[in-house]
Amino acid sequence: MSALPAGSVDTVDEHTEKTDHPATGEDRVDGVLAQLTGLAGTGPTEHVAIYDAVHRGLQECLAGLDTDPS
Repeated sequence: MSALPAGSVDTVDEHTEKTDHPATGEDRVDGVLAQLTGLAGTGPTEHVAIYDAVHRGLQECLAGLDTDPS
């Protein structure tokens, strides 16, 4: 079996597997990070919006730590 060229389907699949993440133990953070699974099957222009939404969601989770007694 020969090696696949860079940018092949296997390379893309390997990259998308990296977006799978273990549970953090914080439901709010896990919910935000789950949005990263939306990267698969989207073009690069849609990635920016997804990354922005995840970043914003994580910032909100962090800001909530100051006000959340749990």
